[in-house]
Amino acid sequence: MVRCRNQLVCLTLLMASFSVVAQELDASMRQYTKFEAALENQLKTIHDSEQYAATVKSLAQEYAPHSLREQAYLNYLACVNNIELRSVRDSDKATLLERNNFAVAESLCEQNRFNNAGESGKAYDRVLVAYSMQSEVSSAPLRYLSAYLYTSESIKKARFAEGIEATRIMLAIAKESHFQHLQSQAYSLRALLQNDLKEFDRALQNIDRAIELAETTYARSNRLLDKGYILSYAGRNEEAIALYEDLLQLESSQGDYELKLIVWSNLHYIYMNTGQVEKNLALTQDMLNLAEAKASPYYVAAAKMSRAYALLDTGQYDRASKLFNEADQWYLANGYDLRTAEGYEDWARLLQEQSYSKEAYSYLKKSIELYRELESNDGHSESDTIAALLEAEQKQQALAQAEQSIAFMEARQRAQIQLIAAIVAGALLTLTIGLFAHFRLKRLNRALDSANAALEHENHHDPLTGAHNRRYFYRFLEDEKLRDDRDKAFIGLIDIDHFKTLNDTYGHDVGDEVLQILVKRLKHATKSDDKVIRWGGEEFLIYLAVNDSIDSTRLALQRIIAEVNSQPFSAGQHVLAVTISMGFKVVELSSDIHHEVKQVDNYLYQAKREGRQRAIGQFNEELALEQI
Repeated sequence: MVRCRNQLVCLTLLMASFSVVAQELDASMRQYTKFEAALENQLKTIHDSEQYAATVKSLAQEYAPHSLREQAYLNYLACVNNIELRSVRDSDKATLLERNNFAVAESLCEQNRFNNAGESGKAYDRVLVAYSMQSEVSSAPLRYLSAYLYTSESIKKARFAEGIEATRIMLAIAKESHFQHLQSQAYSLRALLQNDLKEFDRALQNIDRAIELAETTYARSNRLLDKGYILSYAGRNEEAIALYEDLLQLESSQGDYELKLIVWSNLHYIYMNTGQVEKNLALTQDMLNLAEAKASPYYVAAAKMSRAYALLDTGQYDRASKLFNEADQWYLANGYDLRTAEGYEDWARLLQEQSYSKEAYSYLKKSIELYRELESNDGHSESDTIAALLEAEQKQQALAQAEQSIAFMEARQRAQIQLIAAIVAGALLTLTIGLFAHFRLKRLNRALDSANAALEHENHHDPLTGAHNRRYFYRFLEDEKLRDDRDKAFIGLIDIDHFKTLNDTYGHDVGDEVLQILVKRLKHATKSDDKVIRWGGEEFLIYLAVNDSIDSTRLALQRIIAEVNSQPFSAGQHVLAVTISMGFKVVELSSDIHHEVKQVDNYLYQAKREGRQRAIGQFNEELALEQI
């Protein structure tokens, strides 16, 4: 092997070589094995991390033992999903391709770890290593993942031609294995790259293909969001607005308020950029109201920032600054530093347009300082460092211009303020073209596709107890109904007996701890396919996957009750005898779940009326009510 002295030259040669090698792969390297295909088909509709991990475990056992090729992919899945599987490393009998499989799996695992730690430079380096090896491995899913992650990084780093080449590899693997949803994903990424190259006609053709191939409502809505972004970027705002209005109609039928917030965010930027001030004011107020009523703190902060832009656009500086600072503090406190750097730049531009030149300079300076801090902690590659130096030099020039402009305004006649403001505004607008070019409409769009695990957990879980919330439950049920191996489920509603008295006597801190202990015991008594949902207050819903055996379901219920009542609750300085009442029913998944839950609620109240500390319900509609 020849040692390469110039890393940039070597990287260029390497990138040029993989496209040739990749074309010569035999069919077995392009196709998923039976096990890999089973995984892909079952995992493609799952968005909950616990259910995802449980499915991986189940299929790993069903298809055991595995080839070394499949073991490498399993090692990757176990790593990124924090699950324990029997790990096998390359053995003496492993071929070079099989050893490379393990090396790529390890690189992708490290990429995930660095990405979660906020070390994007190191994460990119690991993706680059995996992608450079993808033509030398025999695992189709690892090759696809390497190309997919490299494409995503190419969009962030403006390496558009390289990203488009990576989508070609993604499409070849997806088509060979007949995975329609992976083709949709590849066409969507290719469209976004072509959009960045301003090849709008090609971008729209490919995003339309992606929409046609989308297999779920969730995936289709994401593709439509991408199409709206492309239309607006191309200046076809009326078409983008019409598409977003169609998406809002889709949201009204699903009750997906996250989708509504993202659509509204995109409309907000269109209205702001086209001078539709009154529409923007009304829209951002609706955004903030909805976010504060239903969404996570992440969306509340985003809505506050959008509302601040709209208010400042109408000269309401005090109200706008208050909201912007609240959003800014939340972003900084929760580790969204890059998003804050982007926000500072846009905020500075808007301040300058409203003649708040000193304030604009202050936020521009904050943006540069934060950008430098992120840059120093990032661990960029050599090519990234060169690009960053150019970006830093441009920003340094803009900062110097801003300093000179403000000093000049303070020392000279006020008649020259508008001229200098125009110069600073021009410099600020130029800044938005570099690293942060995609901030406007992509700020929330990319949040969906990035599958941010922390945000997903927050959206689907109760913050106090860690149980799932109602929103998760109804989404989960939609997926359950699609399963061929399940048509019934056990639903139980639990209420803590005399909880109000407990709260009044010992205080809400003790009450909160009791709720947390209850959830821990319920989770301990249930299986991985079962769910614990906080229904409201001290009420919890239990969902159990059941078979046709009434006896096994009855035993599962008895196990749950015994677990809760097994010992007193130690909360604060108190040892409390806590009991529960329950209503339950085994239901058909095809039935009206809202009606069934209401019936279970009636059984719960019957249990409370008859003395509490009991469970009343039906294991079969043909049988009489039972009490346990």
